[in-house]
Amino acid sequence: MHARTAQARSRNRDQFREDVVLVARKMFLERGIDQTSMALLGQALGVSKPTLYEVFPSKQILLEAVFKSAADDVDYGWILRGGEELPPLRVFLDQTAEGYKKLMSSPRSIEAFSLLVREGGHSSEVKDAFGRYLAIPATTAAKKLITHAISIGQCIPMDVDVVQKMMSAPLFHVVLDRTLFGDRGMNPALVEAYIDAAVAGLKALLCTDAAPVWRPAQIS
Repeated sequence: MHARTAQARSRNRDQFREDVVLVARKMFLERGIDQTSMALLGQALGVSKPTLYEVFPSKQILLEAVFKSAADDVDYGWILRGGEELPPLRVFLDQTAEGYKKLMSSPRSIEAFSLLVREGGHSSEVKDAFGRYLAIPATTAAKKLITHAISIGQCIPMDVDVVQKMMSAPLFHVVLDRTLFGDRGMNPALVEAYIDAAVAGLKALLCTDAAPVWRPAQIS
């Protein structure tokens, strides 16, 4: 009997944590982190501050949980697989186009990115939290693939950091458009067309087997 009661309490506690994180995400987006106090969050959930602090002893710990939740809603598995399987660069770029389109068709992914764009400059702690859960793993995998592609001649010789930033730029531009303009920004068809055009440009620029292939002018 006592064991079943303990299990029920544990399930209730886990569910309450999830509820707190979801409401906090929504309030952070609508009000901002600074304007969302633990007291206001408690009011929105219908609980007292002491009850909140039982599961999240500080706002910083809550922030960590919110950004981990946001990162979990962003499916970037193709990037991690790319860092392990090292497919041809052209294939990886095609996968990237489809991955970006899938991300931008998911309301929860858009919300997660919007939270980063809106609140990423809030503090180094916020940026560090999102970096641990999303940016660093994805960036590390992408750079591994890019380094390999350059080493075997699939990619023109360029700084790896620059190539990685070029690859992530289309997604950033679409996320920024959605964050700033919402439904007044690019419609879904335009988003897909933009991503396809941007990735086609990347293939023409970076892939050594692309045609036409652009090369930077040599400065003597």
